[in-house]
Amino acid sequence: MRRLRAFWDRTFDVRQGERLRTLFVALYLFFILFAYYIQRPVAEALFLNRFKTENLPDLYILIAVAGGVLAYLYTKITVQASLERAVNWAMAVASAMQFVFWWLIQFDLPWLIYAFNVWVKLFSIVMVTQGWVVASNVFNPREAKRVYGLLGAGAVLGSACGGSFTSFSVHHVGERNLVAICVLPVLLAYSAFRAAISLKGVLLATAKGREDEEAGFSLRDIAVDLRRHRHLQVIVGIILMNYMVDVLLDFQFKAMAKSAYQGAQLTAFFGTFYGVYLNTVNIILQLFLTAAIVRWLGVGGTLLVAPAAISVVSTASFGLPSLGVATVAKLTDAASRYTLNRTGMELLYLPLPAERRNRTKAFVDIFVDRAGRGLGALLLVVLVRMMKVPVRSVALFVAGFAVVWIVLAWRAKREYVLTVRKRLDARRLDLESSRLAVADPATLALVEQAARGGNARQACYALSLLADAPGFPLEPLLRDLAASPLPEVRGKVYELAKGTRFAGLLPEALRETEPSPAYAYSEAVVAAVRYLLEVSPDAVPLARGFLEHPDSRVAEAALCSMTRAGAMAEVVTCDWITRAAADPAPDRRRLAAVALAACGDAGTEALHRLLEDKDPSVVAAAMRAAGAIRNRAYIGALLNRLPDSQFRGVAIEAL
Repeated sequence: MRRLRAFWDRTFDVRQGERLRTLFVALYLFFILFAYYIQRPVAEALFLNRFKTENLPDLYILIAVAGGVLAYLYTKITVQASLERAVNWAMAVASAMQFVFWWLIQFDLPWLIYAFNVWVKLFSIVMVTQGWVVASNVFNPREAKRVYGLLGAGAVLGSACGGSFTSFSVHHVGERNLVAICVLPVLLAYSAFRAAISLKGVLLATAKGREDEEAGFSLRDIAVDLRRHRHLQVIVGIILMNYMVDVLLDFQFKAMAKSAYQGAQLTAFFGTFYGVYLNTVNIILQLFLTAAIVRWLGVGGTLLVAPAAISVVSTASFGLPSLGVATVAKLTDAASRYTLNRTGMELLYLPLPAERRNRTKAFVDIFVDRAGRGLGALLLVVLVRMMKVPVRSVALFVAGFAVVWIVLAWRAKREYVLTVRKRLDARRLDLESSRLAVADPATLALVEQAARGGNARQACYALSLLADAPGFPLEPLLRDLAASPLPEVRGKVYELAKGTRFAGLLPEALRETEPSPAYAYSEAVVAAVRYLLEVSPDAVPLARGFLEHPDSRVAEAALCSMTRAGAMAEVVTCDWITRAAADPAPDRRRLAAVALAACGDAGTEALHRLLEDKDPSVVAAAMRAAGAIRNRAYIGALLNRLPDSQFRGVAIEAL
């Protein structure tokens, strides 16, 4: 058991206090996807068993229009409702609708098959999205980067189990009864949600069913953004091509499946395809290839993989029309869309300002997705109904759109780099807000270039970004920049090295603090002192040396650092405070007051003398120390300083 836990901790960085939250949210996603992948094969098989493939474009258009309107209305409603209330209502409606459709399916009503397919699509949009909204409120951004992989694994496992269950059980219980069975995983998902929000530290009282900034946008603002920014034009163009290709490939796939299977066999085939084939490919891509491909190829290269593969497979589908080739084409599109393409698109969004990014995503989710599917469906109406184009020839149009997609992906790389450069120059590039576990090498290269540049503020900002970038080798860069001529940069280097407890800069930090002819006080000196006292194994001897440093600012930095490091009692003794309080140099006497504020006045009467000192800076420091110590013995001295305008503010604060 101990070895198993050690392996788990090495593989998944889920920390104490996060485990139950991760478990229950993962279970929510597992059961929701389980229910969805029962309903989806059933709905699609019912449609194909009842109608001709020529009716599929009508269904695509209906889903695009009705699904878009319903999803938009749901979004607007949930912005006003609390997250808990939104989940409660969604679960109740979902459970009730399963029974309604279970009862109505027995009457074999044509319109009902269309309605059921629209419902299944809406179920996936609302319930799955709601799960990730719950996760975003249960975990903060740093936690999310570590646990979202496990949550995604729960969703993938639920999809696989749901599809496999459908494939196995449809021959025993029938398609109609599978619809009623979906109520059980929905209720189990709701139980997992209730368990998650009951945990200590999970507060959803103020959480909304959807964030305002994600749900709200103005079409006028979107139009202005699209007109001004080529980056956004490329994003919308890629998504349109993606969903048009998806509709065309889906039509080919279902037409081939209908010609090969009928009745429950068709439902079982769809269950196996969605549950086993698609999720197996998704797991392989997500766990083993996506991060590596992003590191190797960057944003542009990652976005090129899907259309390039689809164009090749579609050409093969035209030459060798069969269910096997159509299945490979559908797998290529569906698997890459939820792994490589999604990661590439998230990275493409990353350099945009947060407000513009949120409203663009909302616009894309509500309109562009449906517009792409609707355009694809209208094209199928023209090709299949009007022009009587054979199913195999649709593959040529898929390949043509894939070529346009490739051109847009190539253009995206250029626009992405330009946007990153602009945002970096303005010090407004935000890597921390992203929940991605991978980073684009082009972005990191630009940020590293800025970190090595001659602009101190920009270099410090770039170093902060790189410190938060997952997988970036920060230590070699810190070694190089420890020799930077810019003190602000060196200070940032020591700050980051202290935060990561990197001991490779100890010699450089010591040289930074040595009182030599070349010594010059700067923020780098203060950062070096803090770094040394936190990381060096010789922190106590170093602290004693810093207290005797000719520059009192170094000694003060050491005092503040020792407060954090816990070495104060060992270094700052009553004898040292007494000697410093009696020193003829005002800076040394002020240091004594700072030390008293940190470690207290036990065993010494030095603070009384310091409160009566002739130097104003010493008196001010002593008054602050009296306020920090909270000893009533100093109230009289503080009250005596109230009439003096020079000390009135400090005295009031101390009192």
